[in-house]
This record gives sequence, C-alpha cells and structure tokens, in this order.
Amino acid sequence: MPVFKTFLKIVMKNKGTIIMYLAIFLGIAIPITKLIPDASSPSYSDSAEPIAVIDNDNSIISMGLENYLKKTQRVKNINTDADSIQDALYFRDIEFLVSIPSGYEKDFLEGTVPVLNTTSVPNSYSGIYISMQIEQYLSFLRIYIAGGLSPQEAVQKAEEVMNTKAEVSLVNDGKTLSQSYKFMFYYQYIPYMLLGILVQIIGLIFLSFNKEEVRKRTLCSSTTLRSRNIQLFLGCAVLGTAILVIVLVISFILYGSELSQSGVFPWLFLNSLTFLLVSISLGFLVGSIVKSDNQLSALATSIAMIFSFLGGIFISQELMGSQVQKISRFIPTYWYIATNKILGYAQSSETLDFSSFLQNMGIQLAFAFAFFSLALAVSRRKSGRM
Repeated sequence: MPVFKTFLKIVMKNKGTIIMYLAIFLGIAIPITKLIPDASSPSYSDSAEPIAVIDNDNSIISMGLENYLKKTQRVKNINTDADSIQDALYFRDIEFLVSIPSGYEKDFLEGTVPVLNTTSVPNSYSGIYISMQIEQYLSFLRIYIAGGLSPQEAVQKAEEVMNTKAEVSLVNDGKTLSQSYKFMFYYQYIPYMLLGILVQIIGLIFLSFNKEEVRKRTLCSSTTLRSRNIQLFLGCAVLGTAILVIVLVISFILYGSELSQSGVFPWLFLNSLTFLLVSISLGFLVGSIVKSDNQLSALATSIAMIFSFLGGIFISQELMGSQVQKISRFIPTYWYIATNKILGYAQSSETLDFSSFLQNMGIQLAFAFAFFSLALAVSRRKSGRM
C-alpha cells in the first residue's frame, strides 16, 4: 500500500501542525468548560468593575457619591496625573474614571446641573452601565434635596434607595440545560481542529502525488486512481479517529464518571465521527484543487476559520444576524453545532430529540457526500488530461 505509507510519512513530517491544532483545541475547550457554572444552580449578580474616583470637592455630596460607588464597583487608587490616567485606561487597570470638580456641591445645591468629568474604555458597555448608575443616584439626590432634606440626609436616603435589591430569577426559553452541557462546550471546538489538521494533511498528500516525477511513476504502476483514493481515505480515517480518541481520553481524564454517566456521550462522539467524514471529504476537494503549498496553507487556514466563525463555533449562532444565519446553514459546521446543542439540552438518551438529531446528522453526511463527489469529479477530470 504505497499511498498509505506515503500518507504516514507526510503525517510524521507534519506532526508539528497536528500538535499545534490539538494544543489550540485544548487551550480553548478546557478553560471554557471549567468556567461554566453548575447547571443545577443558576444565579445572577451585578458585576463590579474596576474604576477610579478623583474627588476635587471633598464635600458631603462628592464623598457620598464616592462611597456609593465603592459599594457597587471596585474603586482603585491611581495617580492623578494625565499620563497615569491614560495608562490605567489603556491597560484596563480601570474601566471607568469619575472626576468630581471643585465646587460641585455648591452648584448642585444652587439647582444648576454641575458636570461630572467621566472617562471610560472605548466601546465599553460597563462604562455605559456605570454612567447610568451615577445618573440614577444623582437623580434621587436632587429629589431629596428639593424636598428639603440636608445634603447628609439626602445622601443617606439616596444610598438606601439605590441599595434596594430586586430579587432576580433566571428563566430560559423552555429548554433546560442538562448536567452534560459542559461537555457540549468541550466538543464544540472539535470541527476547527479536524478541519485545520485534515485539510492541510490531505492537501499535502495530493500535492506530493501530483508532482511530475511521482505522477509518472504512478501511471507506470498498477495503482489506480480508485485505489489511491481508497488508501488515502483509510489513512485519513485512521488519523482522524486517533485524534478523536485522544480527545476522548482527555475528556475522561477531566470529567471521569460524570461524562460516562451523562447518557449522551455516545451521541456526542457519533456527531464528532460524522464531522470527521465531512473534514476528510472537504480535504479531498481542497487537495484536488490546490496547485502549491502556499495555496494550500492559505485555503486550509481560511476554511477552518470561516467555517468556525460562521458555523457557530467561535460565535454563538443566537448572536448572529438573521441574514448571517441563513448563510451559515450552507456550512456543515452549523449543523454540527446545532446537533451539539440538542445533546447539551438532553438529560439522557431518553429525553434526546432523536428526530432533530438524525436530521442534522443526515445533513452533515449529505455535505460529506457532496464534497467527496466533487473531489472525485475534479480528480477524474485532471487524470483524463494527463
């Protein structure tokens, strides 16, 4: 099996690429799954951002505002010169800066609207939220002072109102996350790894066999185009399965019995195997088209990234616009992620939506068949020209 042996040689020569994509996968998947809270105890809490307050007034109202912010945010002490402030914002030591000018309380009590100097990190949502908190606090303060309360009494009342906590309950859209949803995130990044590795490896093999001297030897040998493709497919299947086994072993090391008892692990693995076929067939198609190493490298990287972003691996499908979602349906990673989410919501095999699961798996297989058919058509056309 000369093609299979050549395949193994190329794999060993490019083991650095395989290790790199495995490392990227583990570097993304493991931290994310570790950061996910327990599905059985959903919770909500206000986020406290690092901010700085510069009080140039040192009045009851200015100190009241600073004390309020200390209770709702993480107020940090910084140097007040312009360079230090710019550095703190640039390196995100703070997200927001409040500078209270001298004479602020005097203007406030006289009924004018004194200006607070605020600065935030560009395009920061937290900066908008903190500005809204400050404005709400000052609005209550104005109401109490207009009602005849002293600055000290108004500050106390405003803080009491702002510290009133609402009871928040988290609800969902009728779908309940299962205890296995963390594994859904772990398996979510597998397509990026498979595409990055297999498209690159298969493309290199096609380039090797399309070299003039190799092509002539192949024509003189008994190896047919069909035999070559079968051996190449077997080699890719062995490599892809080995990678998935490594991923499987690591997932069991991380999650142990929790994974095996989830009830959906076999289906997660089956979904990954199905996408393995998609990756191999797409690798065949790319390999039959490219003519140089540079073309292959650019195309393989672009496919892995575009399919990952549009398919919902790096950006959640729910966050995409309606037009983008329509386009992403023509990408196989979309259906892999959709299947992955079905498994994430399933409490066990009994509660799995098998109808949607099988439909999505069928669409992935249809993509694999289409890519492989196109690759064979291109290969036969090229061989007919030789």
